[in-house]
Amino acid sequence: MLRNSFPATVPDYHRLEVWTLACELSDRVTEMVDRLGSRLRASKADQITRAADAIHENITEGCGYNSDAQLAKYLRQARGSADELQDELETLDRRKLIATEYIDLLPRARVLCRKLSKFIDT
Repeated sequence: MLRNSFPATVPDYHRLEVWTLACELSDRVTEMVDRLGSRLRASKADQITRAADAIHENITEGCGYNSDAQLAKYLRQARGSADELQDELETLDRRKLIATEYIDLLPRARVLCRKLSKFIDT
C-alpha cells in the first residue's frame, strides 16, 4: 500500500499508493467529463467529479487526524465515494457514453476500490 515504509503512526498521505491512484483517477475523470456532450455534462459532470475528488480528499483528511480510528473512518468514506464513482462509470459504460480514450477509467476505479478495501482491513 505504501510506496515507502513509515513509522507506526498514521502515514503521510503523499506516500500512500491509494492516494496517488485516487488523484490520477480524479484527474482523468475530470478530463473525460470535460469532453462529454453538453446535455450529459449538465446532468452528470458535478456528481461524477465530486465523487472522484472525494476519494483522495477523504484519504487526506483521514491522515490529518493522526489516529488509526479516524483514518479507518475516512478510508471507509473514500471507499463509498469510489463505489459511487464506479457506479457512475458503469452507467456511462452501459450506455456506451465513455469515449475510447477513457475506457480504462472503469477498471482503474475497480482496482482502487479493492486497494482501499485491503487498506481498510489493515
